[in-house]
Amino acid sequence: MSGTTKQAPRERVEIRRTGPEKYRWTCPEGHIAWDRTNNHIWCPTCRQQHEHGEDVDPEHYHVIDQKTGERVAWEDVEVVNP
Repeated sequence: MSGTTKQAPRERVEIRRTGPEKYRWTCPEGHIAWDRTNNHIWCPTCRQQHEHGEDVDPEHYHVIDQKTGERVAWEDVEVVNP
């Protein structure tokens, strides 16, 4: 081989946004009302804080699993609707 390495495929994380499960996954600021967009996680609560002068960015590139503390990258998140 000519200097290339294969990376293991990332594991997708299925997130349900209903019932008690919705409280498990938050934006980095701890808000549960976020959405997965084409290229990032968008949090409307962070947007409201930003509009009121707080130094908060509403665009995030990972969510936090409040159960384990793990950061899950945007590209690994799959939102599953019931």
